[in-house]
Amino acid sequence: MGRHTVMETKGLSKAMRLMLHLLVLIALVAASIGLATFLGGLWPFDLRFSALIAASGLAVQAIAWWPAALAFVVIAALLPRTGLRLAVWPLAVLGMAVLHAVFGPDLGFAPLGVLGLADVLELYAIPTALPILAGSALREAFSGNPEPRSAAHMPSPERSSP
Repeated sequence: MGRHTVMETKGLSKAMRLMLHLLVLIALVAASIGLATFLGGLWPFDLRFSALIAASGLAVQAIAWWPAALAFVVIAALLPRTGLRLAVWPLAVLGMAVLHAVFGPDLGFAPLGVLGLADVLELYAIPTALPILAGSALREAFSGNPEPRSAAHMPSPERSSP
């Protein structure tokens, strides 16, 4: 018996795997807008303003931490399995918390003592997921096997006679 996990995507076509990446991207953008709205106190809800605030927050972090974001893209693109790519995310968030504690105040971010560890982890959850998702999508887009092999694609052992 083979080992099957929830995160196994080998049976899906390349297009379906990329579509799943797109859905996760949409969910991350929606979560980013939701966090900007609820934690930023942007009431009454205005989607355009909340999206602008979320995008500017992501842009500030991307500009400040671009070497780390680039490293996350490369690491995710090099990992062969989806489960391994998912396992990188919590480690990346913790790594960003350490980078924030060391270099954050010099880059204009509030010190860790002011924010607290929980807020820093929350601050970097989505911005670290986005480059990991991008690297994972690159891996899926340029992987060697475009479609899964199924019984319909397998050659028949018998030869048909004309």
